[in-house]
Amino acid sequence: MNNQKQSMLQNDKCLKGFDQNIKSYNLHNQYPVHKNLWCKTFAFIKDDSILVIGFNNMIKEYQIKNGNMKQFQVLLGHRFDVNCLKWANFQNQLISGGHDGKIFCWPKNLSSNSKFIAKCNFHSLSITHFLMNSKEDLLITASMDQTIKFSEKNKQNQIWECSQVITEYRDTIFSLSLSQNENKLISCGYDNLILVLQKDQQFNRNNWIVKQRIILDLHGYRLSFIKDDLFLFQPYNKEEIWIYEISNDLFIKAKTIHSKSDCLDFGTLFPHQYIQSKNIILAKNGNYIHLIKFDIQDNLEVFQSINFGDQCIYGQLSNDGQCLITWDNKSNLIQFRVCEKK
Repeated sequence: MNNQKQSMLQNDKCLKGFDQNIKSYNLHNQYPVHKNLWCKTFAFIKDDSILVIGFNNMIKEYQIKNGNMKQFQVLLGHRFDVNCLKWANFQNQLISGGHDGKIFCWPKNLSSNSKFIAKCNFHSLSITHFLMNSKEDLLITASMDQTIKFSEKNKQNQIWECSQVITEYRDTIFSLSLSQNENKLISCGYDNLILVLQKDQQFNRNNWIVKQRIILDLHGYRLSFIKDDLFLFQPYNKEEIWIYEISNDLFIKAKTIHSKSDCLDFGTLFPHQYIQSKNIILAKNGNYIHLIKFDIQDNLEVFQSINFGDQCIYGQLSNDGQCLITWDNKSNLIQFRVCEKK
């Protein structure tokens, strides 16, 4: 199947529109956290039955049942804070990225083995964000060391090996997003630059080239593709989200939507999250978490905003979009919200 047909199929999935039965995410349960611990990252396993949370340099694993959490494992390996977590379902592994610049791979069956499978020195400074392609054979990492690295899995020894380094930035990179057809990558950071990379299709090589540099007058912490030809960007110190669309093969700023903040937002490490099955975007800005619906006419609208009274917020939606889990520094609580239907 060629890339054009793949792109059309992926975009058709987006045309299902927002689930009109969703009313709001309401508080179901909450759990106190030790005063010296911060929770910066969350990851649900594919069927949402297990949740892992980064607590400083620890990873804690929980069973999720009927909206309740039960801890059953603690993983230790990182020297400093755990910034990113992701399940590699095909590989039966959990992948973590830390402030120490390292990537750890942990076995899926953590209850029988709390020892990591592999440790890789990816970056010289903190890993701020990472993502994988759908085949889980490409890992893309961003860092405070000003680089984006592409790493491929060695099939013989199962170790991630760096295949390409992007050095376009001169400051910290905060966010990455792959398009639905996985042939474009966007990134942003302190450089006042959105970089659009495109996969080089020649000779079937996994090589990425710079397609576009979008120069801004301010930086941003978060961006995300919604369709192959549409992405969102959260500019710093703006109560707005900017929407970029394709025009003449280049992305241009097309419109904005309101995104309440109430403060200067210095909170990084909370990327946008798009739940394609429900066409919901989770977006943090300042003291707020916003839940945004995306309809078949490409319209975006905030349908719920949660004010935490503090900018130090981190959170994640479950893969099916039924649960929202958050931690904020003010309450020092892990809060579990469930989707209420009309």
